[in-house]
Amino acid sequence: MVQRCIPSRHRKLVFMKNILLVNDTLENSQFIKQVFNEINKSVTITEASGAENAMNYMNKNTPEKNQFIPDLIIIDIISSCIKLLEMIKSNDTFRRIPVIILCSSYDAAYTNNCYSHFANAVIIKPTEKEKLDRKSVV
Repeated sequence: MVQRCIPSRHRKLVFMKNILLVNDTLENSQFIKQVFNEINKSVTITEASGAENAMNYMNKNTPEKNQFIPDLIIIDIISSCIKLLEMIKSNDTFRRIPVIILCSSYDAAYTNNCYSHFANAVIIKPTEKEKLDRKSVV
């Protein structure tokens, strides 16, 4: 069985085929794509540059149109993050999709606000470029 060969912390990622990455930084976006592709080569990552593009994307894509519906949404933006979370969780198509928020520093109020708007996880990214390697993320 394939699952036994995969470390337990990565098993769920194997079944996530479609990821929507909402980001405003090309460097971070490339790194995130690299990490997911190392875990699962068949993953499809669709990028939305900023909250407004992500909202437009969600308005255009519905199951009825046989469009891309993500299995996971990763948000790596601070501005408009809560507004985007509200839209995701109020949309019948997207509300059950897990949402991970990436941020560069810990802020208790911001983290609590994300969770109160039904984010599934808030992950603090390493701030020093040297720490931003495979071991710190995976």
